[in-house]
Order: sequence, then C-alpha cells, then structure tokens
Amino acid sequence: QYRCPDCKDTGYIENEKCHCFQQRIIDEMYQQSNLREILKAENFSTLSYEYYDKENIDKMDMALLEAFVKANKPVLGICRGHQVINVYYGGSLIQDIPSQTHSALIHSQKEARHIATHQVRLTKDSFLGNQNDILHVNTFHHQAINQLGKTLHVVAVSEDGIIEAIENDQIMGVQWHPECMIQEDVHLNIIKKFIQKTQK
Repeated sequence: QYRCPDCKDTGYIENEKCHCFQQRIIDEMYQQSNLREILKAENFSTLSYEYYDKENIDKMDMALLEAFVKANKPVLGICRGHQVINVYYGGSLIQDIPSQTHSALIHSQKEARHIATHQVRLTKDSFLGNQNDILHVNTFHHQAINQLGKTLHVVAVSEDGIIEAIENDQIMGVQWHPECMIQEDVHLNIIKKFIQKTQK
C-alpha cells in the first residue's frame, strides 16, 4: 500500500492521492487565483468541501462555474463536475441509474480507482480523440446526464447509452476519473489538454 507522505494514511494505492493532497492543491488554487474574490462575493469562506452541506456545495459549484464561464476561462469537470456543468447549462440529470434505467452496466465500481471497468465510445472528434475510438474508463457514479444542456455536445457514451463526456468551446466534462488513471496516456492527455487550454 502507498503511504501518504503528508498524513501517513495507508489507505491509498500508489497511483492515487489522498484527501490531504487534494485539499492542498485546492488551497494553492485559492491562493493563486481570484477564487477568493469569487467566494467572498457569494458568501463562502473556504473551498473545503468538508466545510459545507450538500446544498451549499451545489451553490458554491455553480458560483465558481459561472464566474469562470463569464471570464471565458476553460473548465474541466470530472464526475460530479461533469454533471454540474450540464445542470448549469440548463440540462437535467438521471437521479439514479439502477432504478431509473434498464442498464445492466455497473457505473459504481468496487475495484480500485486506477482500474478500468467499462468502455466508452467517442461519438465525434473531440479533446478525447477521434470519432469511434474506444476508451477504457473507471466509474464511480449513480447519477448521469439526462437532457443535455444548451451549447454542449456529447462526445462519448458508454455501452448502455449513458453520456460519458461533453464539451463546448471552453468546457470539457468527463464522467470518469482520468486523474486516477494517468498511468495511461489517453487519460493523462485529458489533463494535459486542459492545462494547454489554460495557457492560451
């Protein structure tokens, strides 16, 4: 098992990062950007998700997304963030895949986060690759996009038709966790392409 150098937690394998690492990255973003002003304007005092209940997390996510969209800054939404983007643009969600669809595909895996358990097909050329390419992804969700938000394009779907990736000019969203699979170039490239967009 991988031992986190900060909190010494051994509950994470080598290709993952524990909560304290993730929070430190968030804190660095907070210090190096105008997020302080955005949060202050919306009456939020911190970016720590542990500090808020679900309702206020939703409000904070929407406030941050709106600020970045208005500033014409690129956004990469992962898992919940992918869904938040869709709702922001007027779309809707399937609230529970197992009970609201006939899908037999498991979208909430028990395997470790770096292991792919199903595949997605690219529906058009996009930041993910070329139309009809197949990607193998991990999956940790029970909600999913239902009605697509305005200006968004579907760029990947799973075998059961669930929308797995979306984009528009400045937005990229994926339902899986590429940051946990960066040992594979196809997932690392998602992060790299987002960074490249931030540098333009």
